[in-house]
Amino acid sequence: MNVAIGAQSTSITGFNGLYARGNPDNCPSDHLIDCFNCIFPGKSQIDIREPLTVQNTIPTRTIISYFIVNTSLGIGLLTLNANGEFWDETHATLLLTGLNLADDFTAINIFGRTYIAFKKQGKALAGGGLYVYYFPPGGPAFVLLPAAGPAPISIPTLAQVLPGVVDPGVHQVAISYLYDTGYLSPPNPLTPINSVGGKDIELVGIATSPNPRVVGRVLLMSLANQTELFFVPGGAINDNITVNAVINVGDSSLLSSADYLNDVKTSLPSCSQFIFYKGRLFIIGQDQFPDDILASDVGVPESFNSVTGIIHFPVDFGPNTCSGAMAIRSSLYVTKPNGTYITQDNGSTPDTWPVDIVDSGIGAWSNGISTFSSSMSGQDVLDSCLVANKRGLMLFDGSYGEIPLTHKIESAWQAISGYVFYLVQVAHDVQRKRIYIAVPILPNFVTSDFSPSGLAANSIMFMGDYTEGLNPTAIKWSVWTQAVFAQINKISVENFTVAGFTVYQLAICGGTNTICKVVPSPGPDYDVNSINQFITTAPVSPGGISTFLMLDFSIPVGLGNLTEKIYVIDKSSSTTLRPFKVELATYHGKDLQRLINATNDKILIYLQSDQTNPGGFQGRFLLDKIDVYYKKMWNMRPALTQST
Repeated sequence: MNVAIGAQSTSITGFNGLYARGNPDNCPSDHLIDCFNCIFPGKSQIDIREPLTVQNTIPTRTIISYFIVNTSLGIGLLTLNANGEFWDETHATLLLTGLNLADDFTAINIFGRTYIAFKKQGKALAGGGLYVYYFPPGGPAFVLLPAAGPAPISIPTLAQVLPGVVDPGVHQVAISYLYDTGYLSPPNPLTPINSVGGKDIELVGIATSPNPRVVGRVLLMSLANQTELFFVPGGAINDNITVNAVINVGDSSLLSSADYLNDVKTSLPSCSQFIFYKGRLFIIGQDQFPDDILASDVGVPESFNSVTGIIHFPVDFGPNTCSGAMAIRSSLYVTKPNGTYITQDNGSTPDTWPVDIVDSGIGAWSNGISTFSSSMSGQDVLDSCLVANKRGLMLFDGSYGEIPLTHKIESAWQAISGYVFYLVQVAHDVQRKRIYIAVPILPNFVTSDFSPSGLAANSIMFMGDYTEGLNPTAIKWSVWTQAVFAQINKISVENFTVAGFTVYQLAICGGTNTICKVVPSPGPDYDVNSINQFITTAPVSPGGISTFLMLDFSIPVGLGNLTEKIYVIDKSSSTTLRPFKVELATYHGKDLQRLINATNDKILIYLQSDQTNPGGFQGRFLLDKIDVYYKKMWNMRPALTQST
């Protein structure tokens, strides 16, 4: 409609999310200068973000990190608390104490077990170790124990009394412990016996272990007059009790070498990330030697060979050491904060795998690499990963694109200080086509600028919606704030079981006793906090000087009062015209029209949902379009037409 003869109109549509690249005048008309706590449910639509609801509340805890374990016995929750305690919350078990220096942990679920290492400021916790969390054979409960384990110390007594087929000559005999996860320890010191031939070898006093993880022993023996150990056929003792055994095999039966056991590590270091690749567990960013990547034996994720199980990456010093990894197609990519490298299984031992550089400038801390959920390892979907770097959020599929996915929010992204970039966390919901990034910056609601938070903590999240395409042009960004947490310690897209179905939802913890999740249903935010949905449009500038007469809002669904402000000059001046409030529930299916009277070359339109919880639900608006009616007055400001 025309509100006056000769009035013209322009439509604001698209609502393609936040645009923060310098001067707000550069913002395209279908983007927004401010876009807080919004989602994009349909083409050219914008709505309030989903609320946070409680997933877990644990009294007396201050949770700073968590992980969902996924075993054959079900799903469980592990938490790291501010007082240095590590808990199995599902079974109310305190697993570890004394972790006061740790601020995070990394974990991976494989083979029905969970491997865990603790971190500090994005790196492996100095002096820490690697742990395995699992349900041991026979139970009775889940346990957390150091991964791998020591070798036997004592040696058996050897004798030859009974007839047998052991070849004549000096044989070396040894024992290895068999652990309940399949890990075989190095052998104990060799025990020689000079066989006379025609007899067997009787062992007395075979070492047992006080370690509850040891479930058996394995007999090893060399060929006559040699030292290389071989597995004795039938030489498995399937308990930790028996102390006597017999070896009765000839040298021709010793076919499988056990020599590699001499190089197996008995303890494993903490690290910044795990990844599972080609049947091996990889330890990335280990303590002390972070640029040496450790690779386990195939199928035995606790067996690491100290000679053949190391891949040497270029050594850097300071913070730029190996931190994260991605498995894409048949290649393993390892990242430093600045740098990405590639290696690949060549069919031989890992120490022979080639290492090459992909990009010497772009990389990521481990938390800055996207993963689908903690039930999976470092690979993402679509044969690609999302990588958070100071340059921006990059899509990586074996190489980096030229333009970051965060191109539209470049000014906001560059407010992240490089000194705390290890805090940036990326979580990827591939089902809803959303990217969540927790970042340590704060918005200025007056100037529409962003600045470092001043704290070593994440303060807000960027939500990127790529339902219309995973590229810098199509992705839509919104800033998500919250009043639930003073900071955002951990985000991840986790699998939860709801009414018998597995769903994937964003989970968040932030230094309280609560882990929250985002649910796709309207309602009040956790603890009845305000979600604070608001937007500011790009400048509406028909050209020259105009008198703006009316706004026509297409809001098919809304609740509570809508606050509208019209800025006639730069938003930072806070000069507004006539704020209006209206109860949106009474206007469903109708356009909402407001007369205004502003003469200027441009206006900004600010909309904010109700900051209370009307009727137990959060105030909101679903916006399709804004029509702006105006009359052109002059082609330029009158002062510029006067002669000097």
